[in-house]
Amino acid sequence: MSHRLEPRAGALLLDPNEVARRLRDEFEHCEIDREQGQDHVGDMLAKLIELNAPQAMIDEVSAGRDRSLQVTVADDSASEDYLTFIVQPNDGILIGYFSAQHEKATRPILERCARALGYQIV
Repeated sequence: MSHRLEPRAGALLLDPNEVARRLRDEFEHCEIDREQGQDHVGDMLAKLIELNAPQAMIDEVSAGRDRSLQVTVADDSASEDYLTFIVQPNDGILIGYFSAQHEKATRPILERCARALGYQIV
């Protein structure tokens, strides 16, 4: 159960800071955590190394680590319906869900994210 947010055909990926700016404008609650984003990418790097991934892939992920963000968006800070995801340079945004119920409940939030970023849901 997941979706990706990606630029429409012919459009470019947004820089993580621009993603954060647009989502702050769109949502009442938008939490940006650079440390958690960087930690998540560090964990990904460790897994890539463990799996003997191609060095080019490791280098690409490593190059964007310092600019990666963890983002949480919701209509308000007390809402149980929220999305949390990692934004990395030069990559679409993967949205994961806890359950089918979570996916259904957060669909309006996902759609608002896509509109605010000018991205499509795939």
